[in-house]
Amino acid sequence: MARRRKITSDGSGVSKKAKSEPKAPKGKPRTPVRNIPWGAIAFAVIIALVVALFVAMRPVDDSDDDDEPIVPTELVRSYEASISTDSVFLLTDRNDTIQIVVNNTGELDDDYNITVDHSDQLDIHVSDSLSLDPGENETLNLTVESIGTFGLYEVYINVTVVIPVDEANTTAENTVIVNRTTQVQLEFSVYVSQFNLDIRVLDDAETAAPGESVIFVIEIENNGTLDTNVDLTISKLNVDNGGKEKWTGAAQLDAHQLAMFENDITHVRMNVTVPQNANPDGEVAHFTITAESVDAIAAGVPLAVSTQVHLTISNIGFYATPDSYEKEVQEEHWVEFDCEIRNSGGTDVYVKYRVSEIPADWMRDLDPYPEDGWFLGDTPVTFSIAMRPENVDIGDFHRFIVEIYSDDHNETSFFSVNVTIAEPRFDLVAQSQYVPIDLEPFERGIAYEHEIIISNLGLLEYQVNLTLEHPPTWDMDIDPGWIWLEQYSGTEWETATLRFLMPTNTSAGEHPFLVVGEAWGIEVELNLIAVVEEYLNGTLHLPAVVPELNLSQPPINGSSQESLEFVITNTGNSAATFEIVIENYQDLDLPGWKINLTSGQHEGDERIVITINPGKNKSVFLNAKVNDEHEEEVLHPSLSFLVHRDPIWQIDRMDAIVQIQ
Repeated sequence: MARRRKITSDGSGVSKKAKSEPKAPKGKPRTPVRNIPWGAIAFAVIIALVVALFVAMRPVDDSDDDDEPIVPTELVRSYEASISTDSVFLLTDRNDTIQIVVNNTGELDDDYNITVDHSDQLDIHVSDSLSLDPGENETLNLTVESIGTFGLYEVYINVTVVIPVDEANTTAENTVIVNRTTQVQLEFSVYVSQFNLDIRVLDDAETAAPGESVIFVIEIENNGTLDTNVDLTISKLNVDNGGKEKWTGAAQLDAHQLAMFENDITHVRMNVTVPQNANPDGEVAHFTITAESVDAIAAGVPLAVSTQVHLTISNIGFYATPDSYEKEVQEEHWVEFDCEIRNSGGTDVYVKYRVSEIPADWMRDLDPYPEDGWFLGDTPVTFSIAMRPENVDIGDFHRFIVEIYSDDHNETSFFSVNVTIAEPRFDLVAQSQYVPIDLEPFERGIAYEHEIIISNLGLLEYQVNLTLEHPPTWDMDIDPGWIWLEQYSGTEWETATLRFLMPTNTSAGEHPFLVVGEAWGIEVELNLIAVVEEYLNGTLHLPAVVPELNLSQPPINGSSQESLEFVITNTGNSAATFEIVIENYQDLDLPGWKINLTSGQHEGDERIVITINPGKNKSVFLNAKVNDEHEEEVLHPSLSFLVHRDPIWQIDRMDAIVQIQ
């Protein structure tokens, strides 16, 4: 049993006896009252520390009802899907391809099903399934083809994740799957019509310094089956590392409205002047150019296509342009491009060039440059490249990339030129295929004129010879007889004048004839139809300018008579009714005189009506009879010759002299 220490009345824990013991002398150790076990004390302290450490490190007892519940681990299932466009414009029996992008944004390996709902007027092909790991994405090509009629069709694409049936049983313990996305529906519209456009940039990235200018060339193609008017605009501007306000008005198109024929390709230049306060250290301007088909929009098809160009601001830059971006050439003939390099960066550089993709069997003639390149300062550098195609077919197309580069500044610029192997392509047109003909001017020798338009549809230059094919009785020519066609520009054409006469008895109705153009053995025919109207007319054949009818002196109680013959020919193209009238008949009703008209079976009268077939004629007689009771010796009958038209048409007049000799 441990000993108790006796506590003194003063609370010191020291006995009075101990207090009364004498102190040890200075310099000598004090003798303790009793012996203390220091080793045992140290051992006890160590044991206590070990026990405390053991308690602190002891694991929690999960079976203890007072512990907190365990939180399970979540695995997220999610994904995204998008399409490259919301509108597709198709011609009938044509196809196009768009892209579907599926991105697995979750934490699981997943499979997806793709289904498409669409009209039976369309044929659509796309992969119906795919598999993606977490963070992986894939692009699918969807082809849509028009197999029906014109119209607007909506297409719905469903991208659905496949959730395994036994997923709950196969999931790891203490793991929960969270389905944030299970289906995505995409939608786009398909417009099937005769309209279509394409737009592209021949070099979509250039470099220029503040205050300098650069040119981008926009290529627009009407690949529809109808002519169309096109509106071209700069529809959007974005600027990196700089403000947009200073770029207002910096870009200008040299054309905003285009009239484009079917299969027409045209080029429009966009000039951009860099603002003086633009930042040459990283500022980039992005321009969006949009072409809209005016006629398609009017027909309910919102046809608009866009492209982008990018201009980087730098004190080192240059660009080049050819005299034409597209040319045509015959096999074994030379085609040449004249090119110009301009400094757009303000810093003098040495430049070189190279042309890629020239076929090995084509001959070439490329202007050489000095070993260090051409010096490019304020004065442009010009050079030419020429090629001669061999072993090609009509319609072969070749695109050549021309790269301008500077070795000392590691700067490049590109442009492309297109060469098509071609033959003459031209067209002959008239304001109308039907040429209305009134034969009456032909009666007076006045020729009919009709304008023919000759258009070059290609980029070759050549002579077109013009000839005519027509009935041999027609008198027809074309002036000039040949036309020189410059390469197609889209706004220029040549004209020739067709002049002709035809017999006035040409039958009423349609009479076809041809204008034929020929160049290098290629013939183009323009089919025209002369629509001849009914023409009722005739010609009077007189024995003299002022015919005379001479009668002998009548005997007593007797008479004398004579007749004067006139011939009327039907010079029209239909049977015509002619009327002959003695206009002053009342003045000729004199004593002893009798004046009348006869023709064939017609009895004598002051007015007769006869019918004559086209190209035929009939005789008309002016008859005079006088007896011995006459008083007048000379009469002056006046006759009119009329053809029954609407209104009645007078073909001639005649004043005759009837006299007694």
